[in-house]
Amino acid sequence: MKKIAIVLISIFLLVSCQKQEEVEKVKQVNYFEFNYGSELEGYYEYILKEDQYPRLIIKSSGEAPIKYDIDRYVKTKDMKDLSNLVYELDLASWNNFHERGGNETTGKSFNLRIAFKDNSYIGASGFMKFPSGFEEKSEKIKEFLDKLSKKL
Repeated sequence: MKKIAIVLISIFLLVSCQKQEEVEKVKQVNYFEFNYGSELEGYYEYILKEDQYPRLIIKSSGEAPIKYDIDRYVKTKDMKDLSNLVYELDLASWNNFHERGGNETTGKSFNLRIAFKDNSYIGASGFMKFPSGFEEKSEKIKEFLDKLSKKL
């Protein structure tokens, strides 16, 4: 019976340590900016930043079919949720992606800037070229921030 208890405790400690390591891998976001769009479809700008208090800013311009002009305070938990999303989507894999394709003046573009509390940084941009998984990951980013804007 003691052996079973020791084995169960050992397994529990191993799983707890692994979960703690996973939590520590998630860097805390201090500043998040995601812009995308085109001249024909309009531009969208999403910013979630932690000044004295966390703030969400969403703006649209040009021919954007959905008009945004949001600037609100959010909860600290929302910054943590964003940090988890950045980790889950592996946006770090986009770091240093800066590519251009085509010569169209009306093409689609994006810009991503993320600053973490540990002073590390992710930066990516593209014009008519996008990193792997861009459509799926950008939709998840937009869903998260749009949902956050409606929650307020």
